[in-house]
This record gives sequence, C-alpha cells and structure tokens, in this order.
Amino acid sequence: MQRIINFTAFLFLFTVSPLLTANTSIIVTAGASADGSVMVSYSRDSNLNGGYMAFSPGEQNAPGTVETLRSNWEEKQVTAEVDLSGINYRITGHMNEKQLVIGDSSFTPMLGDAAFFYDGKMDTGLLTTLTLKKAATAREAIKLIGSLTEEYGFYGPGKSFSIADKEEAWIMEMISKGPRGTGSVWVAMRIPDGYVSGHADSSRITTFPLDDSENCLYSEDVITFARKNGLWDGDDKDFSFADVYTVMNKTDIRQSEGRLWNIFRKVNVDAGDWKDYISGDVKRHFPARGTANGVISNRLPLWFKADAPLTSSDLMDLMRDHFEDTDMNMAKGIWAGAFSYPYRLRPDNGTAREYYYSHDRPVSVQYTGYSFISQSRRNIPDSIGGINWFGVDDTYMTVYLPVYSGVSSVPSCLREENNHPTEVSDNSAYWLFNMVSNFSALRYKAMIIDIRKVQRELEDLFKDRQKMMEEEAERMVGEENSDIADFLTARSEEMGNIMMNRWLELFHFLLIKHKDGEMRTEHNGVFDTVARGMASSVLNFYGYPADWAQAMIDKDNPPDLKAIYSDDELMEMFAKNNRRSIVVIALLAVIAVLTSALIVLITKTRNN
Repeated sequence: MQRIINFTAFLFLFTVSPLLTANTSIIVTAGASADGSVMVSYSRDSNLNGGYMAFSPGEQNAPGTVETLRSNWEEKQVTAEVDLSGINYRITGHMNEKQLVIGDSSFTPMLGDAAFFYDGKMDTGLLTTLTLKKAATAREAIKLIGSLTEEYGFYGPGKSFSIADKEEAWIMEMISKGPRGTGSVWVAMRIPDGYVSGHADSSRITTFPLDDSENCLYSEDVITFARKNGLWDGDDKDFSFADVYTVMNKTDIRQSEGRLWNIFRKVNVDAGDWKDYISGDVKRHFPARGTANGVISNRLPLWFKADAPLTSSDLMDLMRDHFEDTDMNMAKGIWAGAFSYPYRLRPDNGTAREYYYSHDRPVSVQYTGYSFISQSRRNIPDSIGGINWFGVDDTYMTVYLPVYSGVSSVPSCLREENNHPTEVSDNSAYWLFNMVSNFSALRYKAMIIDIRKVQRELEDLFKDRQKMMEEEAERMVGEENSDIADFLTARSEEMGNIMMNRWLELFHFLLIKHKDGEMRTEHNGVFDTVARGMASSVLNFYGYPADWAQAMIDKDNPPDLKAIYSDDELMEMFAKNNRRSIVVIALLAVIAVLTSALIVLITKTRNN
C-alpha cells in the first residue's frame, strides 16, 4: 500500500498532467494599474528552446503570398502553409506593434486523446505568431485564433490565453477537438475594468453568458460538442467550461490554483479566504443532469478587484513568488537544504519507500526559459506605448530589461542566435543568468542577498532611463526625418550591454566570495587578502546551520557517546583535547613572537 504525502503540509490524492511546459500569467486591466496601462505577465517555464526574445519585422506582402511556417512549441514540430498576404505587423517578444500581447498556459483536457491531436497543424507557437502578425485588437485576436484552429486543426493540450490590447484584457480557453473533428472549442471572457485575473495551468472559465457579446465570445459548438461526446446533458445556462472539458484533482488544484491564490491574495485581501480550497477542501456537487465529474462549487474566482493600483514593478514581485509568507514557503523545511534553497528538482513528484510525494509549485521556478511584464498604453503612440520588461531564466534572479514594441531589432544578448539551449555564448543573457542562478545553489541564502542587490540596482536604473527615453521619443514624434525605431533600438541595446557587463561582474564577485564552500570577507565589494590581515579574518568557513546539522544528526541517529564511554572516560577525553589545544595555542604564540623579533632584527640589520 502506498501512502501519499505533500511535503509542505497536506495529504491529498495524486495525478500529474504530463505537460512539457507549465506557465503562469497575470492579467491586469487598465483600471487596476497605476498608470492606466493594460498589463500582462507571463513565464515560459521550460528550457526546451532556451530563453530568447522573438522578433519578426513588419511587412506588407503581395496578394497570394504563402509561406511555410514551423513551430516546436509543444512535444513535436508542426508545419503549416499559411497565407501571409497583406499587412503583417512587427512582433517583439509576445507583443506586436499595435500593442497587442498574448501569453498562455496549459491544462489537461477531459478528452485525453485530444491533448495531442497529431494531425493538427497549429500549435500554440504558430497561433501566437500568426495572430500577432494579423490582429490589431484583442477581439480580433480571439476570433482569429478560433478560425485558424478551425482551418488547420490544433495540436496541443488545453490552453488558457491572456490576450490584451491597450483598451481591453481577455482570458480565452480552448481545447482541441482531436479525432472528433477539425478545430477547437473555446470561450473567452473580458475582464472587468479594475480587476485582475490570471491562469497557471488549470482551466479557469466556468459558466459564461450566452447573450453578451460585449463581454463574452465563444465557438458556436462549445456546448453542442460536449453534448455530442457525452460530456454534458444539463441546461445550456449551467454549462461550465472548466468542469466539463477538464478535471482537476487535489494535486492539480494545489500546484496550479495555489500559485494564483497566492498572487490574488496580495492583490485583494479577500482572496486569502480560498486557502482551504487550495489545501484540499474541494467541494463538488453532482447535479442530476450535467457532467459526470461534478461541479466544483468553491472554486477560486476568475478575477478579483484590485485593492490598490498595480505597477509593473508590482507584477515583477508577484512573478518572483515562492510562497514566502505562507506555510507553503519553499525556503523552509528539509527539502530546502541547509541554505534555504526555494527550488525543487523535477519531477515534482516521486516515490520513496511506501510514500508517494508531491512538492508545491511556486510561480518562480529554476527552469523558466524567459518571462515578461508587458504594458499596453492607450495615450501614448504605439511605437512607444508598448513595452516588454523581458527577463531570462528564473524570475526571482532575472533582471527585467525594457524593450519597446517600436524597436527595429531586439538587444543582441536576447536574440535567438545567441541563446541556443545547447550552445553557450558569451553574448547570451540566458546562459549568463543561468551561470549565476545555478552557482547560487551552492549557498543560496547568502548569495541571494548580493544577487537581489544588483537586480534592484539595474531595474531601478532602467526605470529611470525609461522616463528619459520616452520623453525624448515623444519629442521625436512630430519631428521630420526622426527615426524613433533606431533611437529605441539603440537605447535598448545600450541597456542590454549594461546588464550583461554588470551581471558578469556579479558572477565573478560571487565566485571569489563563495567558491569551495568558503566565504571571503569583503567591504563594499573590495575583498580582503592575507596581506591586509590574518588568514582567519579573510576566509570564513560557514559550515552548516545548527538546526540543519541537528536534523541530520537526528536523521542518521548515530550511537550515543554515553553508550560507548563512561562519564569519567568522556571527561578524560575532553580534558586531553583541551590540553592539546592549550599546547597548540602556546606554540603558535611563541612562533608569532619569534617571527616578530626576527623581522625587527632583519630590519635593523638592513638599516645599518
């Protein structure tokens, strides 16, 4: 018999979805942001393709222009021949020149064979790219995603999309029809102004209005497809997308909704009331007509009203979460090691003797390829209004670099050719940040202090430069022969170089300070050497924290010394050790005196 255990606190039943990528996205409406911008945060939590910032120049194509596009966003590469006639907007990261932005996360659909429909020619990567090329608004994007999957089929798991422009923010959810028909079934909800929503690898939309196209869009067969396949026999008004098209057990809820719960409770204090839900107290009811899996009645709401306006810096902090101020704190407990390392090796679950265990899953994980905070701003020209705060590797140890939607190229340190997953480059932000973050695992609790110090230094610098850049760029808008794209591109490249140089300095600093399990003393970044004092004041040997050492002693359960030696024998052993210590100290003192006398004698001889 296997027992099932979660090492943070709670027991629960276990099934894990075999998704290669697992992402987190937060959506902030204009009324919930401090500056009126619509914001989206997104983390691509996969090292599959490394970490780089995509770029595609805008172009106007002749009628009949068809191109073969490929993507390996999911498990296999997909290929589609696509009509790219007419306008194709410039794409920087996940944002186009119209300030439209798209992010995603995955969930396991109820129809398991539809999770990876191998005849589908559109995966999330192609859908995102084509939609950003062709759509100017969030509403256009939603409809285009639906029509593209209808034409080409969809390959991949269930998807939640963050779709936002400079006016509106939406959440869209979709599953492939798989072998049951070409295309997908989907629903999209507009997030009310002043509210914050998000998704993290679980389906979020439940019931939705059927006659409110201003706030809700959906595929024509979103309900009839479920009826046809035996997933729903209730009334249309009671149809819940999340409860019908996916099923979540307690582990799914804790690992996915748990992330959102901790985000939402920092945005709205009332969200803290859902702690029991993400801890395993899941309430389902089974109506006479509806879905065989029942309906979760205490589910985390789709959105919360923000208690206070949010800034881009606030979103950066939310994306750096490890459950620090909760009983799920990843830096606590034996799994965090001796030095409070808040990351866990994958897979998130495993078996040890008769135990089946699962770790909690925070927002910030070590295997993130890249992440961003986007801002779409309605009162600023598109070339300046759209901004990506882009970072590579782990969100907690990254630096978010501002890159505008109006640039003609992305900084060289973020380009795809410099950030290959199996080729290390000196001009790669992805590999440089991985050098620092991976080295920090040696003694995380001490190193993270220096890492976060430099992180704040750079992000504060970039925030200051953002203001100056935008003031200058807005002055250029009305000037003849001014090239805003070149200006923004040069400034982004300059900041990228500053970041790379400073982060390499940080790596060298950490290497000198912490190599080989030692800690070399320093003052304001200047290291002490033997020439400046005794060796014991230069190198410190920090060993293991007392509580960790005690836990290891208790775990290994060594024989009690008193069971081997009598009290008198122990006292004699300690006395001998003390006598030896006294002798050694006396000898060292004599050597020190003789050495000093010899130095004085040599000095006098030379002077004579």
